Amino acid sequence: MKLEREIKDARFIFAKDEHSYQEVLDDMETATRIVVATYNISSKEPEEDGDLYLIDYLKKASPTADIKVFSNIPNRYGRYYYTPNKNSPRTRAKRSIRTYLTRLCPEEIGSNVSVFFSFANHGKIIMTENIAYIGSENFSEESKDNIEVGFIIKEPEFIGFLFSEVVPLLEVNSYPYYVIPLLAEVKEQIEEAVRGLRVELDAQVDSTHDRGGWVHYFDSLEQKTFDHLSKTLTNAKITYNEVHDEIAAIADGDEYVLDSVEGIRDNLNQLSRLIEDQMEMESIKELMRFNRTDYANALVQDDGEAYDDNLEDCIDRASELAEQELCDLCAEARIDLDQLLEYIANYQTEVQIIIDLLISYAQKVNPAIDNT
Repeated sequence: MKLEREIKDARFIFAKDEHSYQEVLDDMETATRIVVATYNISSKEPEEDGDLYLIDYLKKASPTADIKVFSNIPNRYGRYYYTPNKNSPRTRAKRSIRTYLTRLCPEEIGSNVSVFFSFANHGKIIMTENIAYIGSENFSEESKDNIEVGFIIKEPEFIGFLFSEVVPLLEVNSYPYYVIPLLAEVKEQIEEAVRGLRVELDAQVDSTHDRGGWVHYFDSLEQKTFDHLSKTLTNAKITYNEVHDEIAAIADGDEYVLDSVEGIRDNLNQLSRLIEDQMEMESIKELMRFNRTDYANALVQDDGEAYDDNLEDCIDRASELAEQELCDLCAEARIDLDQLLEYIANYQTEVQIIIDLLISYAQKVNPAIDNT
C-alpha cells in the first residue's frame, strides 16, 4: 500500500536542543482536533515534576477537543522465546507495555481522548486542524536532544487530507487502547442529537401563556422535527444493540453484567416506544397539520361578503378566527405535548445513565496489546 499527495506549501525545519514541532504544541491549547503519531514516547522515569511535559500539552487542550494518539511500543515483539533471566525480551516487553499503558491512559490525558497502538508504525505526525508537523522527531522529551528534521505545513487542503485519508489508515492498522474505544464518541453523538431535538422542539413549543391562560404552542410545529426524532431514536437503538452485543461478547459469561446490560437496553427501548407513541397522539397531529394562513385564506374565500369594499375587514375577521382555532388546538394538545417533552427529558437522563454504565463495562484494556 502506498498513499501519495503533493504539498504546495511547507517549511523545512532542522532542530537540535528544541522540539521541531513546537509550533504545533503551541496551537494545541485552542485546537479542536489533535493527532499525535509517534514511534515512541519517553521511557525515562521523571526525576521531578515537569520532566515529562509533552503529555501536558494534550492535557491542557480544550476538554471538547478530539484527541487521537498513535504509538508503537519499543521492545514489544510478535513472539518471545524463553530466556531464564530478569532482562529477557519478554520481561523488557512487559515493562515497556506497562509504561505505555500507564502514561497513555486516555482518562489521565483528557475527556475526549482515543489512544491506539500500532506495532508497525515508525512514522511521526503531530498536528492540529491548523498546523501539521511531519518529520523524524518522536513525541518524546529525549528527542529534543537529537538532531531532527521535518516539515511544518499550514496548507488547509493538505491538513484535511491527513485527517480524512491518513488518520483512518492509522486507525485501521492499530489496536485501540480499549475494547470499545469509540463509546464516548457514540455517547456524545447521541446526547447531542437528543439535545438538539429538544432545543428544536422547545423553539416550536412556546411556554408563554396567552390571555386565556392556555399554554400557547407556535403553529410552526413541523413534521420534519418529528421525522428527525424518529430517525434519531432508530439510529440510537441500532447503536445500543451493537454495543450490547460487543459487551456480551467480552463479558465472558458474567451473569450480572449480562443482566444489567439487558435491562439497560430494555429501558432504552421502552422510552423510545413511549416517545414514538406520544408523537402519534391525534391532538399533536392536528396541531401539526394546522396552518393559520391557509385556514384564514379558506375563510376569506368562503366568505360571501369578501368584496373589495370590505375585504380588509373580512381578512381581519378570518385572521382572528384562525388565531382562535389555533388557540383551541393548542389547548387540546397542551397535555400531550407537555408529556412528549417530559419523555424526551427522561430519555436524555437515561442516555447518561445508560452510557456511563456501558462505559464502565466496556472500557477494558485491549488484550491484544499485552502479548507477554
